[in-house]
Amino acid sequence: MRDVYVLGIGQLPVSRYPDCLEYEMASAAIAKAERDARLEPGRVSMLAVGTMLSGILGHQQQLATHVADNLGWRGIETATVDAACSSGGA
Repeated sequence: MRDVYVLGIGQLPVSRYPDCLEYEMASAAIAKAERDARLEPGRVSMLAVGTMLSGILGHQQQLATHVADNLGWRGIETATVDAACSSGGA
């Protein structure tokens, strides 16, 4: 097992975003975190997205793949974790 670090954070204001899909909102927050961390392009090798009900409510079972694609991150591993209220800890 190798070490993993949180280098940057990003968030969107709490609000309603009726014209945004889940992957667009996630991409916006991740892009802010990427800028905050001052990451060089290509440094991210894996994206894990924790979600609750995006598959059922948003028909986005592969949310992490949509997010990575929207960010322009090609050729990385992705994982969508949908464990209801415990997705963040799964």
